[in-house]
Amino acid sequence: MKNLLILLLMFSILPLQGAIVVSFTNQADFDAYNFITNQSYIVHLDNDTTLPITDQINSLQPLSSMDSLVLFLNHTLVENLYELQQPLESFYLAMEGNEKFDTLYITDNIKVLSISCERTFLKYIYGGSKIKQGGTFYIYDNDYLKKVELDLGDMDASPQGYPSLEVAQNDSLKTFYWNNPHHQLSAFSFFENRQLKHVHLETAKEKVSSMSEAFGGFVFNIELDSISGCVGLDSVHSLIIKQNYMLDNACVFQNGVKNYLIDYPQSNFFIVENNAIGLKSLTDLLAADCSWLPNGVEELKHQKLSLYPNPAHNEVFVEQSQNQTTFQIYDMSGKIVATGFVESNGRVSLAGISGGMYILQVAEKRSKLVIQ
Repeated sequence: MKNLLILLLMFSILPLQGAIVVSFTNQADFDAYNFITNQSYIVHLDNDTTLPITDQINSLQPLSSMDSLVLFLNHTLVENLYELQQPLESFYLAMEGNEKFDTLYITDNIKVLSISCERTFLKYIYGGSKIKQGGTFYIYDNDYLKKVELDLGDMDASPQGYPSLEVAQNDSLKTFYWNNPHHQLSAFSFFENRQLKHVHLETAKEKVSSMSEAFGGFVFNIELDSISGCVGLDSVHSLIIKQNYMLDNACVFQNGVKNYLIDYPQSNFFIVENNAIGLKSLTDLLAADCSWLPNGVEELKHQKLSLYPNPAHNEVFVEQSQNQTTFQIYDMSGKIVATGFVESNGRVSLAGISGGMYILQVAEKRSKLVIQ
């Protein structure tokens, strides 16, 4: 079912009519297969890990003469894409597993690209400077992935439609950089990337057409503190930015679309809530000038609460203030579970709060708090 869904998503970008579908579980059968030069293929490499390592799939050399290729790469010993030597008119890569494949470099010989990376061992995704058209970019549940840098400077409008981007549940991902100054995004979603701090989406000015409602635009990225590069939206279908507890810095809209948004202030498609103090409502995203945000991904300083110990048990201590200050503790749904006063020595009582992950706010400062 998952493979069928992926194939349906690809119809907008890859010429699948007439493609030959083949499957392999070992390197010997793969090497012996007689591929036809300049033919389009859908190739499944589902490694049989019960075989000796010498018999398992570790090379893509038989695919070096492809024209258009859909490649499902599951739990193989393949390390990179360098053996795909001939320029590919279109390429869809769906990866799962592949513990030796830790860096995905999008080579210069690919013209049209879609990728799906799910539960891989990838640490770094970069490249794409020669891509002419893009389709679906689906990056999900890659526990080791730390950084994505897609510099898509040559990518332009596709007659089949604009690319979409979904980045979800990558627990180690810290920065995401997308540079495509000529192109729109049809939709994008960043959901529950627990260490993600910076997202930079460089697109054509006022040419981001919508954000996905499925997970929202930016939802539950609890370390996210800046969104940059996204300077305007000219045809907005939905916008959800919520439960990003550190997110103070975002410049998504310019005044050119302000009237459009004001016409629909009660729409359920526009939700901005449970973010940091500086981002409380839709109006906080409206700006005449977004140039104050960085051109690339870099750390923006914000007021972060210092506290110890963390994890904590029955109490936690925060930096002392001259004035007695109130505190609030939020759970991960954004619900306040405790309020009170910070004691003169900086002590905050955690009595009666069950173990888990929370956000502690004192005045305008916040920090993640783990209670054991």
